[in-house]
Amino acid sequence: LSEEDFGDYLTVIAGHKVVGMDWLGAQQGYRVTLDNDTAIDAQLLIGADGRGSFVRKQAGIEIDILDYNQTAICCAIQTAKPHQATARQAMLPTGTLALLPLADITDEDKASPQHWQSIVWTLPRNQALALIEEEERVIADKLAAASNYELGAISQIESIASFPLTAQQAKSYVADNLVLIGDAAHGVHPLAGQGLNLGMLDV
Repeated sequence: LSEEDFGDYLTVIAGHKVVGMDWLGAQQGYRVTLDNDTAIDAQLLIGADGRGSFVRKQAGIEIDILDYNQTAICCAIQTAKPHQATARQAMLPTGTLALLPLADITDEDKASPQHWQSIVWTLPRNQALALIEEEERVIADKLAAASNYELGAISQIESIASFPLTAQQAKSYVADNLVLIGDAAHGVHPLAGQGLNLGMLDV
């Protein structure tokens, strides 16, 4: 969507970061300052800026955190069988394994389409941290086995990373002239698109 889609209802400011916000009182709301020294006044400020929300922190709203004692391993994989534009999730005793289809970008991928997927593999933290130290081939083989070879062997694995899994919830979703939505208000386990659905419900 662009400014042309909404005319007078929307001004698009891209490529700039919010660096300051000052509450001017209930009648005026907030003055937001961008990194190019532009100041914007608004009666309602919506914090939709993720788990580490700058808006939430500046508003002094604290969060409650639940540590799942799990870690997610993320990577991109190329499988023997095509994904057929289908997302897959396996509920394993150790946690959830999600295989999410990726679009074909390169000419090589387009010639043999639907073989790349994004992975989110949830494991107990100590198991995940040990696995992430293994060679890429070992990780790929263990991942294929964990998926019960749903899409066959994994021929390539790239961009392996990991992050700890926690749930968090803002102690308040609202303050004077301010509201938090999405992950800024509540972050959950990356399972079944629940975080996205909660964010859409907020909107």
